[in-house]
Amino acid sequence: MSIRSMRASRSAAIIGAGGNLNTKYLERLSFRGDKLEGHISVSGSNGDPAVRRRMLLEKLDLELRDGGAPETPSNRGLGSNYVMFMACELLLLGSEADGFPLLLIEEPEAHLHPQRQLRLIQFLQEKANDQRADAQKIQIIITTHSPNLASAIKLDNLVLLQGRKAFPLAFGHTGLEKSDYGFLSRFLDVTKANLFFARGLLIVEGAIPGARAPSVGILLSGPRVGKFTTSIARPFYRPDGEASD
Repeated sequence: MSIRSMRASRSAAIIGAGGNLNTKYLERLSFRGDKLEGHISVSGSNGDPAVRRRMLLEKLDLELRDGGAPETPSNRGLGSNYVMFMACELLLLGSEADGFPLLLIEEPEAHLHPQRQLRLIQFLQEKANDQRADAQKIQIIITTHSPNLASAIKLDNLVLLQGRKAFPLAFGHTGLEKSDYGFLSRFLDVTKANLFFARGLLIVEGAIPGARAPSVGILLSGPRVGKFTTSIARPFYRPDGEASD
């Protein structure tokens, strides 16, 4: 605040305005021996230091700028600004010395490019492993309907919600073997992650039956046709060469 006040007081416009105020107005309104004189400074530059700091923070603006042209106005969308907001929250949670560090994010995929979504989820998983000065880690809870994000989240951190029930996918909470987790982590892409959000699952063997799966789905849905969509997950292979659909 003191630096801003000093710079403002040295501004030619401020000096000129202050001079005119004193010579043309206040001097003519003064008594002999009781001269009135105005002084222009930054609001809140005097007084309690804590109040001055708070007023200074209230005057700060934060916006995204392009790295190659930092002086030009921002031309970023909602998604990029959401990312900046999440970064600020992580900065705050990481710098606090007490309290429970918890960050809740609802559908971070909104307004974000798919590649930005993957970069964000990878970054959040890294930050969740960082320790603060008090040895606590930031717990990050995300809700999403995006198979793109689900394909990038570690299986041990995934929890499926259905009918007000939670189904964790961490090892020990499913019927999968430990070797299955390594296999799924390697081959679980966006298409296959769509299975996490499916309301029904039809497993077939071979490429030709797989191509007929949408027609079978329509037949099974009966009069409700049109209320369901069909996705096809192509076969993928285990390390032993055995195909799985």
